[in-house]
Amino acid sequence: MRCIDTGSIKPVFDIDNDKIKILHATNHRELKGTNYLIESVNILEKEGIEIDLVILEGKPHSEVIVLIKKSDIIADQFIIGAYGRFAIEAMAYGKPVLCYLRENLFDKNPIWRECPIVNANPDDLKEKLKELIINKNKRIEIGKKSRYYVEKYHSVEYVVGKLESIISELYGRNQKNN
Repeated sequence: MRCIDTGSIKPVFDIDNDKIKILHATNHRELKGTNYLIESVNILEKEGIEIDLVILEGKPHSEVIVLIKKSDIIADQFIIGAYGRFAIEAMAYGKPVLCYLRENLFDKNPIWRECPIVNANPDDLKEKLKELIINKNKRIEIGKKSRYYVEKYHSVEYVVGKLESIISELYGRNQKNN
C-alpha cells in the first residue's frame, strides 16, 4: 500500500512539447528493460516519428518530478511486472504510464483491474508506445483516469483507512483471544 499526498500535486494533462517527450527513470537498466525502450524508440524514429527520450539515472527526486510534469508519456519498466512509486507519482500528475503488469499478480492486486496503466512488455512495447504517441486525446484520457486511480487507491486517505481497518480487525481478534 503505497500512498501519495494527492492534495499537494496538481495534474498537468496537456503538454505542448515540440516533440513527444518520453521520460524513463532508472537506476537498474536490466530490471526496467531500458534497452527495449531504447530499441522501440529507435525503430519509431526510423519510421519518421520525432521523439525526445529522456533517461534519468541517479538523479534527485526533485529533478524527476520536474521532468514528470514536462513529459507527455512516462515509461516505467517492462520486465519486473509491477508498478511502484515512479508510476504512482506520474499518474498523480495525470500522465499516461507504460509499464509491464504481470497477469499472475492481478489476483494479489485486485485494484489493478481498474488500473489505467498501459500494460506493455518487450514484445508489444513499440506498438503501444506508437499508439500513445500518435493519439494525444488518448494520452489525455489515460492521464485523467490515472489521476482518478491514484486518488482512489493511493491517496493518503485511502491508505490510512485501509491500515485503520487492518488494525481494528487485528485488535478485535486479539481481544477475543484474551
